[in-house]
Amino acid sequence: MTAPMEPIAHNNDPGTSHLAAGHMEESGKLSAHQRLVLDMVERDPGCTCAELAKLNEGRLRQHSMDILMLVRRRVTDLVRKGWCYYGPRTSCAVMGNTAGTVWPVEGDKQ
Repeated sequence: MTAPMEPIAHNNDPGTSHLAAGHMEESGKLSAHQRLVLDMVERDPGCTCAELAKLNEGRLRQHSMDILMLVRRRVTDLVRKGWCYYGPRTSCAVMGNTAGTVWPVEGDKQ
């Protein structure tokens, strides 16, 4: 994934957040997580982030203690890159609230 994107740490985050963000990018973990979540969205389009996390709990457990946070953050990255978009809101089967759905954008994602 070589498309330019916004920094994953915010300007007002502590210095340690920027160090961690740099490590995520340099180690390839960020790109690997983005690809993993993109695959999930392409396999199960129209799910909420919580539904994606629940459906893929086994695949994600090795990557993060907080699976839902990982999915939400990487979906945000993918939306910023133009590889996914937020669709209509629906009742989330996992959280029981109204939440946005996530859909893949068709086409090349290089």
